Amino acid sequence: MLVTDMDNFRIFGVDIDSHATAAFGDRRVQEILGAAARESADADRMMDLALGGMALFGVLMIALAFWATPKGQRFTPGPKVPTLEARAGVDSRGGSLHWLVRDVKTEKFLRSLGRMLVLGTAAMLGLMVYTWYLVNGLLDEKTAQQAATCVAGVSEMLVVLGMLILGAPLLGYLGIRQMRNRLGSDGHYLHIQLHDGQRLALDPAKLVYTGRVLAYGNHLFPIQTGNRRPLYAEGEIETHILPLLSRATRLGTFAMMRYQFRHREPVTMASITYIIVAVATLWYTGMWRLILSGH
Repeated sequence: MLVTDMDNFRIFGVDIDSHATAAFGDRRVQEILGAAARESADADRMMDLALGGMALFGVLMIALAFWATPKGQRFTPGPKVPTLEARAGVDSRGGSLHWLVRDVKTEKFLRSLGRMLVLGTAAMLGLMVYTWYLVNGLLDEKTAQQAATCVAGVSEMLVVLGMLILGAPLLGYLGIRQMRNRLGSDGHYLHIQLHDGQRLALDPAKLVYTGRVLAYGNHLFPIQTGNRRPLYAEGEIETHILPLLSRATRLGTFAMMRYQFRHREPVTMASITYIIVAVATLWYTGMWRLILSGH
């Protein structure tokens, strides 16, 4: 009778009469089993290193976010963000154009966020280079078959990490670019200064909005950041924007998502593409099995 140890790649022969146990197979069989065990151990080691690197990257991002947040805002509630509730009103400035004043702390935070994005991308690229360095070290070993099997698994991890490296900074860049769009008002029209310097004067009747963002076509104009910090100084939104919204259309969260998809808003389309590519990559490489199994 043969008994197999699947985890350690071992096969035993058991005598059914005496119940004596001995390793099964000649030297060639034992070498094959030993090579398979070493391949498995190397693959597990590489997986642990990759996961450790990703965990280190996560800790680094949290530390950078802690460093970038103003000291007075790290553990205290953030400043109150105005809710976009339309109300009728007349701008008392007699039609003069006023560009909304940005919140100073938030402006500094956005600049720090840009630096964090660069540092985070550099850290992930460094992880890729380090992983590739380890792979090349394996390729120098004499057991070519063992190295080839291990490299195949590492290559799948490199594909996933490469997808993350290319996708996450792009989404972050598009999000920061949205935050840099500026709003202005002359009491009758909403004036927009886009991140590229282009200026638009919009009839409020063409606008849609939710409690956190204005939208026109494929352009989004947030009034707060993703962590609900205000983009504009206190009183700016209430005084200069809310009176215009009496002619705009308010949408719910899902209706706004459909609006963004219909108008091919860049962040929305990039996010959908990123999710599709991520799922396809995990499926193609078979790493979804590792995620579901917890290994």
